[in-house]
Amino acid sequence: MSVRSALRLPQENYEAALDARVVSSSMSERDRTADYYDAAARRETLLAQDERLTEMIARAETLEDIIALETRLSDVRCQIESAGAYMADIDQLAAMSTIEMVA
Repeated sequence: MSVRSALRLPQENYEAALDARVVSSSMSERDRTADYYDAAARRETLLAQDERLTEMIARAETLEDIIALETRLSDVRCQIESAGAYMADIDQLAAMSTIEMVA
């Protein structure tokens, strides 16, 4: 029977944690730079859409137009928050290392 554990720790503590008795080790990494920049670009585009929709709402003349624009604006703002949260997740992942231990 074996037991698996995963440790999440700041990158600066990674080497010190590996100073323990190690039977075997391997390292892998995933470059998330492209993912981050894609999310940032998508967020910037959505922010521009937010601005345009807000201006359109101010100029809308019918209640039907206002409701349609506000519905779209709500969707855009949700996507802005989602992109920002994804970027924050990538920032957090980049600052941490994972060590998996098997006993």
